[in-house]
Amino acid sequence: ITLSYEAELSNNARLSGRIENNYIYLINDFDPTGTDSEELLAETAYNFTNLRLSFRSNQQKDFNFSVNPTIGQYFNGFRTGVQGNLNFRYQPFGQLSVNYAYNYFKMPYLKSSRQTILIGPRLDLTLSKSIFITTVLQYNSQIENMNLNARLQWRFAPVSDFFLVYTDNYFTDFMNDPTNRFLTEIRNRSIVAKLTYWLNI
Repeated sequence: ITLSYEAELSNNARLSGRIENNYIYLINDFDPTGTDSEELLAETAYNFTNLRLSFRSNQQKDFNFSVNPTIGQYFNGFRTGVQGNLNFRYQPFGQLSVNYAYNYFKMPYLKSSRQTILIGPRLDLTLSKSIFITTVLQYNSQIENMNLNARLQWRFAPVSDFFLVYTDNYFTDFMNDPTNRFLTEIRNRSIVAKLTYWLNI
């Protein structure tokens, strides 16, 4: 059950809020924190209420952002968090953006609180009318992973491109590692090339 309110402001920004009342019946064991913690048992039911807000600034501006906080009950515990993004355009050369998400869980069946963090900066560069670079760096605490993805695109003819993509993934269990090891264990690493050519017959 949801009660919501939405408004579009005179500067093209958008604001919304909603109160949600949820009923969930688990047919399987489930970890609501997504942190490989102890699971709630199957064949149990939960009714909880939370508040969600959202604000998105004018997307036509060179600098724009969104922020979406959440707070309230969560299954048989408490959850608060925020997610959103920041964007900065510097035309015609490119764009810098950052996506983020943070969640804090306090569940009575767990001995301590849990938290998840996701942050992902992205850089898009236009070097010329035919050469583009996109680089994405993402940290995800749920899967203890740091990912780097860099792509070079060369448009050598209409609808015809050469792509060179470099990907790197690392284990990042530094928060639970007494040696403070960081970015030392590689999950996988790859370089991929792709060529597309448009045949206009």
